[in-house]
Amino acid sequence: MSTSRTCSSCTNDLTRADFSKNQWQKGPNAKCKGCISGNPPPKKEPENPVPEISPSPSPELREPAEDVVKKEEEEQAAAAAAAEKERIEAEAAAAKKASEEAEAAKKAEEEKAAAELAAKLKAEEEAKKKAEEERIAAELAAKKKAEEEKIAAEAAAKKRAEEEKIAAELEAKKKAEEEAKKKAEEEKIAAEAAAKKAEEEKIAAELEAKKKAEEDAKKKAEEEKIAAEIAAKKKAEEEKIAAELEAKKQAEEEAKKKAEEEKIAAEAAAKKAEEEKIAAELEAKKKAEEEAKKKADEEKIAAEAAAKKAEEEKIAAATVQTQETPKEPVEKKEAVGAKTATEANDIAQKSDEEFTKEAECCIIL
Repeated sequence: MSTSRTCSSCTNDLTRADFSKNQWQKGPNAKCKGCISGNPPPKKEPENPVPEISPSPSPELREPAEDVVKKEEEEQAAAAAAAEKERIEAEAAAAKKASEEAEAAKKAEEEKAAAELAAKLKAEEEAKKKAEEERIAAELAAKKKAEEEKIAAEAAAKKRAEEEKIAAELEAKKKAEEEAKKKAEEEKIAAEAAAKKAEEEKIAAELEAKKKAEEDAKKKAEEEKIAAEIAAKKKAEEEKIAAELEAKKQAEEEAKKKAEEEKIAAEAAAKKAEEEKIAAELEAKKKAEEEAKKKADEEKIAAEAAAKKAEEEKIAAATVQTQETPKEPVEKKEAVGAKTATEANDIAQKSDEEFTKEAECCIIL
């Protein structure tokens, strides 16, 4: 692919960068950026220019060498000026078309003056004043060129500024779009990366949770196992301690119970001894009282019996002679009567038995 091209306006061989995209696509008709903006680059001279060979004049028309050289130089300068003039006029026409009306009117006036002057000078002596006309034309051309260059430069500067402004805006817009597109792409990539990261984190979290659950289950099982061993050991220890405490408590209770029983037995024995002592004292006292009473009763009964016997004997002696039937023995009457010695003994014996029974009941209570 070619990287250089000849400008159709300034005929310079320029690189791809010196042409706009639209002009480059026009091929051989392309114009460089400088010619488009009205500020064409200086024309490059060929490295090895081929000299033009002018035809030799006939001997009769041959002029002196100096005049011929001068004339050729003037003709070449005029041709170059004419060519340059045509080029400048074409470029100026293109520039003037886009410039203001005042500049276009001024350019038209200058072109008109130049054309009239050129026609007048041409109408005069062409041979005698050709050099002067060419000089004047050159001066006018130079002046016109300077003015046109000034106008073209202003138009080019203005156009360049506008193009640069538009290019800057387009560049900014393009850059903004590229940045927006890049940002959107980056955001999309970031979103995809975030989604992927979230998915990875989710999977990692699930794996971590599963691993943690397995570890927790394993740890829990181990802890339960240790707890069960500790509980069993603790239970065995507690049962052992409880058994020891129970045995100790039972031994203490038995010892205490035995001591209490021994104390109660001792108190009961002491109470029994006291009761026996009291019973013995009561028995002795009762026996002494009974014996004294019995003795008094016996003495009383004996006295009564003796008195009654004496009365009976007295009555018997008084009636012995009057009664025909023999009287009963005294022993039989005493056995039947209420106040005999035998009856008194029976009553005393009976009282002793009842007193003994009452004393035994008191001792039992």
